[in-house]
Amino acid sequence: MQTSTLLTALSSSIDGNAANHGGGVYARTSLSITLANSTSVEHNVAKDSGGGIRLEISSTLTVANHTRICSNTATAGPGGGIAASGESTIQLGPGVLTLCNNIASTDGVACALLKTSTLIDDERLDVSGQPVAPVRS
Repeated sequence: MQTSTLLTALSSSIDGNAANHGGGVYARTSLSITLANSTSVEHNVAKDSGGGIRLEISSTLTVANHTRICSNTATAGPGGGIAASGESTIQLGPGVLTLCNNIASTDGVACALLKTSTLIDDERLDVSGQPVAPVRS
């Protein structure tokens, strides 16, 4: 399945947004998001899942060069920082992805991988003591 680009953010800030799913960014059905060059996703709130970012149905998140996903909240679901489901993929490029101070009401405070989603190259992941939950429900 081919993906379409939803967002490419370089040296940017996605801050202070609210939505039902994906408080900062919501990618549904084969969409691609790239965050790089010190981009931050912070202080976003989702009523359900993915306080910072929500990926669904074969969507892809690529992060590189010191991206931060911090201080986001999923008030009634998993993935305070990121929630990915439906065969979505999180691809870590060069640099470090930092997930910090995220809050989720259920699993995966930093990142929740739901329903066959994948995290690739997780040695570049700094979760600052927050759990990454491979929630397979």
